[in-house]
Amino acid sequence: MLAQAVSWLRAEQTGGWTDTDPGAVDASGSPTGEPRYDPDGIDALLRTIAEHQAAWEAWFARHGVTPHRVRYEDLAADPSGVTRDVLDALGLPSAGVPVRPRHGRQADALNAEWIARHRSRT
Repeated sequence: MLAQAVSWLRAEQTGGWTDTDPGAVDASGSPTGEPRYDPDGIDALLRTIAEHQAAWEAWFARHGVTPHRVRYEDLAADPSGVTRDVLDALGLPSAGVPVRPRHGRQADALNAEWIARHRSRT
């Protein structure tokens, strides 16, 4: 969840939500939002993520649904395989289905630095 919170905070700060999105820019094309480490912002997003996860878990339990779980790290490492697994779980044909990710992973050394910094606080 920490990596998700860090990525979310950076996207909110910079306006860049995908690897192909330059983020918010001014009239000259310069970025308007520079990422800055914000432990309180990360903590708030961790709480939001936990609340959302708990709401989904309650919904699944209430409706007797066993979800097909996908971890982001697995999807980033093997998008074709994970996509085929999802198709299989849905009972849809997956053999020979071309999978071409439209976006790449955005996490970088700054994300890793913020994650380490946040973990060291505890």
